[in-house]
Amino acid sequence: MPTVFFTSASGNIGDSAVEQLLHDEYNRVILPTSNSSKLINKYENRPGYDRVSIEEGDISDPLWVDGLLRQHKVDSLFINLVGERELIISLNLLDCARKAQISQIILLSIAGDLQALPPSLCQHMAVKKLLEEQVAHDRGHYRWTFLGPTLFFTNDERDVILKHVLEGGAYRQPHGAGCSRVDVADIAYVIKKVVKDPNLYHARKIDIGSRKAYTDDDVELIWSKAVGRSVKALRPTPQGLQSMEELWRGQVSPIWGRDMRLMYEEFRDHPFTVSEQAYSELVEVLGREPARYEDFVDRIVAKRLP
Repeated sequence: MPTVFFTSASGNIGDSAVEQLLHDEYNRVILPTSNSSKLINKYENRPGYDRVSIEEGDISDPLWVDGLLRQHKVDSLFINLVGERELIISLNLLDCARKAQISQIILLSIAGDLQALPPSLCQHMAVKKLLEEQVAHDRGHYRWTFLGPTLFFTNDERDVILKHVLEGGAYRQPHGAGCSRVDVADIAYVIKKVVKDPNLYHARKIDIGSRKAYTDDDVELIWSKAVGRSVKALRPTPQGLQSMEELWRGQVSPIWGRDMRLMYEEFRDHPFTVSEQAYSELVEVLGREPARYEDFVDRIVAKRLP
């Protein structure tokens, strides 16, 4: 029975992926967390809870992680980290995996051939590129797969986006040259497939997202139709990007505000897409077309508006 050590289990991807893994009776799941009561409340009444081990501690502590990997005889390590310490914690996790002789690494990266891109000041991109290089270089220690999602649908459910759309008709996230969108449930399903067959997906990157790259005009049309009134999308002008940074700075943090601005400056100049070949491979893995952004928008508006 494969045992998966799953970081960030309390997030949107984690919730969907753990449910997918537990649906199949051949998986055990180890969930490291700083708040065990939260995860216990989330999973204790779900089918398969007897195959879940919730461990409270600090994911940035390599000695603690070393002990858990060995104690539970972990086979697969899923790395999904964000934040200011993403790089050093992820590198330490890779070292722990090597020392514990983990057989599989699944790294949540971002879509595209990062090694072909010029250096980026955006941490979202720069850190993922470095981690991909490290994992791919570490040949022989484990089988590995990179997952490359595009922009999550669920980003739009945050108050920093949805509240402004519903109350003021303003969509505060520019799509610039065009951005593919992705449902976290599709990411979760791919994770399950990769865990189930690590040999088939070894040394591969699976980009996950829509083939369509949505522009600001597309976003305006989709949201305006869903809410029944005009919605205007923020444009990636210097003034627009400054406004977005100030919004994220106030609602999240100054560091995150600047990093988001840098990311959307990239998308202003270069579409964030899934290539035709990568999309065909994704459809093969999913066994269907990925979820549609338009359907997601309709669902969340129906839930929030009377």
